Amino acid sequence: MWGGSKEILLAYKSDLSNNSQKTLWATSLTLLAIFSFYDLQIAQAINQPASGFGNFLADFGLILGHILIICAAIIYSFQNTKNAKIFATLILLFEAYLVNVNYGAVGGTATIILSFIVAKFFFLANPQLTHPNIKTGAKYLCISALVYPFIFVHSLKVVWGRIRFRNLSTDYLEFSRWFEPQGVTGGHSFPSGHTAMGVMACYVILLLPKKYHTTALLLTVPWALAVGASRMIIGAHYASDVTFSLLIGFSILLFLNRKLNETV
Repeated sequence: MWGGSKEILLAYKSDLSNNSQKTLWATSLTLLAIFSFYDLQIAQAINQPASGFGNFLADFGLILGHILIICAAIIYSFQNTKNAKIFATLILLFEAYLVNVNYGAVGGTATIILSFIVAKFFFLANPQLTHPNIKTGAKYLCISALVYPFIFVHSLKVVWGRIRFRNLSTDYLEFSRWFEPQGVTGGHSFPSGHTAMGVMACYVILLLPKKYHTTALLLTVPWALAVGASRMIIGAHYASDVTFSLLIGFSILLFLNRKLNETV
């Protein structure tokens, strides 16, 4: 009887995940189609380079993503394999370098210390932390962080060459639509790296029992959206840059969460 119930539950969860994926893609592609025509007008309408909100998140919009990635690396380092420990150590060293570049020696050190405190919270508050799925989630999070914001997004920025709104001349002649790659121009507008790191905060669900997923997403999805909006407000990105990063980031998260929960 339980075997049949398990199959039904897995099928139900798969349907929910597939529906979420379809909704995400349908909504995002619709918005990208709209922004193909109105990206520049939207940027002109909302541009506020001196915005306190925009500049605050320009400085600190990456921090939750960095903290979570460091936490995941710490958790994954407790795997009893040499390769896992080496990979986790490399992620920790890479993150230590990034936060020191972004926030300076003092800010970077404070971020690392805070990350270890948060990781300690996971160890104390999450009785399932030793469960293989939690460590698998930590591995997925570390790999996706390496591939999504650090490799995919930043590589695409370089080869796409879209000029940021704030770097356009007054006649906007350098403006290009999001689906028109310009080559290596020095422009790094498409896609949004800050938004990608904002979305990484949502990957916390890979480290949590399912009963906490809704609460975690209610806290982290608005953060990701706020980071994206802040980039548009200060002229660092267009609406399509942000939408594309959200689409890719949440698509990866849905896929990984489905894989992680294939066993009930």
